[in-house]
Amino acid sequence: MITKGIRNFFINLKHFFTPLGALALGVIIGLSVFIPGVIGVVEELADRVAQITGNASVSFDALKDSLAAEIGALDWGRPADAFHTVLSEDWLTATLYKCINAFVSGDTAAAQISEAVNSAINGIGLFAAILIVWTIIGLLGGFFLTKFLVRRNMARRSLWKFILASVLDSVLAVALIFVSVWLEALYSAAGIIAGILSLVLLGFVSLTEAYLVHGRKKVPLKQAVSIKNILKLLLVDIIIIIITLLLSVIAFAVSNSAIGAFICLPLIEIALIVMSLNAEAYVKDLAAAYDE
Repeated sequence: MITKGIRNFFINLKHFFTPLGALALGVIIGLSVFIPGVIGVVEELADRVAQITGNASVSFDALKDSLAAEIGALDWGRPADAFHTVLSEDWLTATLYKCINAFVSGDTAAAQISEAVNSAINGIGLFAAILIVWTIIGLLGGFFLTKFLVRRNMARRSLWKFILASVLDSVLAVALIFVSVWLEALYSAAGIIAGILSLVLLGFVSLTEAYLVHGRKKVPLKQAVSIKNILKLLLVDIIIIIITLLLSVIAFAVSNSAIGAFICLPLIEIALIVMSLNAEAYVKDLAAAYDE
């Protein structure tokens, strides 16, 4: 099981670009809405401020250039932090006022300008939410597509087995959560013990589900679900986690944080998928061996 599980991880790295491509597609679609939307918001803000103040120097181009300069002044060597700053309400409010005040002196129509700025921030927030939603859609879509491709290699299911496994997943997941919470409460002074027991329970649940889906009436239950197999499953998961962490460290070491994050994401997704299917792959191979 251990050797096969590790080999499954490396074999399925061939799907590396599937979650990456799906995420990139989600981000691109989100940006295709976000960028024109924000441009429209800034253009509308410039027009409203120009109308309120009667100052023709407040134009879209002037406000856009001023805002672009403020955004460019951020530390883009840490893109995640910079992007988070750009989308924060406090930074947007302060920056928009700063850009407007460069063309409007004093407290000219302060209340109306404040209303226009708040409206612009709400608009930017809406388009930012759309970008985030599309990014999440790309992330989830990539995960499920990758899982489908990995499953074809490791533990293909028929339709009825898919339905059975979905029902079992729901029932066993609820049971696992309940037992984990109970263990945490029971061992409140020893959280590590509760955590280890939860991992052992997770292995038991995975092997039990795999047996019910792939091994029932084919393999003796004790042959598929045993302490030895649970510990092996736990060990192979730990090894895959360590390998994934090492590859992630290398990715960040040879690139910047943004590229490193994009490289690590598919690695983590594939690791999680393989870990979730290792039990099924083992029991399916065991059942095939008994059929021979």
